[in-house]
Amino acid sequence: MSTEANSKYLSRIQALEIDALRKSFPEGVVVFDLETTGLSPLTDKIIEIGAIKVTPSSVECFSSLVNPEIKIPEN
Repeated sequence: MSTEANSKYLSRIQALEIDALRKSFPEGVVVFDLETTGLSPLTDKIIEIGAIKVTPSSVECFSSLVNPEIKIPEN
């Protein structure tokens, strides 16, 4: 992910949240987020994957859209 995109996602994360993650996971942690078309694991699909890697010395972000190969409901 580009530096500009990284900055965009990092601006959403408060410094206190990063500090809390570093205290709870001193060796580092990766947090994942999935966006889906609904709540059913049988009929709904993933549409976006996001991750934030927090280590003692850095914070890195990843985000990618996923083609669900179905129509995405408006709601």
